[in-house]
Amino acid sequence: MASEQQTSSDTQSVQSSQAGHAQPHAHAHLEPGKKKATMLGLVMVFAIRKHIQQQCHADLRVANVERLIEAVEEGELNQSIIRVLRNVAQEVEPVPAALATLLTHEDPTDKPFELHEELASEDEKSLAVGFCVRMDVALRGTEPADEREIVHTHLTGERAASHRCEIIFRVLSTIRDLLKLQDEIDRKRHAA
Repeated sequence: MASEQQTSSDTQSVQSSQAGHAQPHAHAHLEPGKKKATMLGLVMVFAIRKHIQQQCHADLRVANVERLIEAVEEGELNQSIIRVLRNVAQEVEPVPAALATLLTHEDPTDKPFELHEELASEDEKSLAVGFCVRMDVALRGTEPADEREIVHTHLTGERAASHRCEIIFRVLSTIRDLLKLQDEIDRKRHAA
């Protein structure tokens, strides 16, 4: 599990592979890094769904994530990742709000994945960033410290605002795509 730790930018590759390989047995056709990242993503999304189910007594659905993406697009993006997500959480329905808030919780990527109740004190320690770090480590086979350093450089560099937006939209679109994949897997399993 310690090797599950991840960062920031190639989830689009995972997303494309998920869209094209929605059958449960299709993962055999994925490159090893993409398969590992997809499987890790599904595990993390399962934990997020379970947490939101317990908190809101409702399941996290694709439409909830799409609603959250819309709200983020309409909001003020020139802020920290944590501030953007916390502000949006106050403007949407309970389930998308629960996801936005959960993404502002702490995620120590030097440990195996588990959800934490503590709010992150800075963007780099948030689940939004941690989710991306973990996905990138799985996808690329890199070390968590290396991926975190890349994120740190991006979030403190010249184009920090752009990178913050990229991380927010990346984590939300990845969660949405993984929910779609899980729904497809469930449909095929029930049809069998």
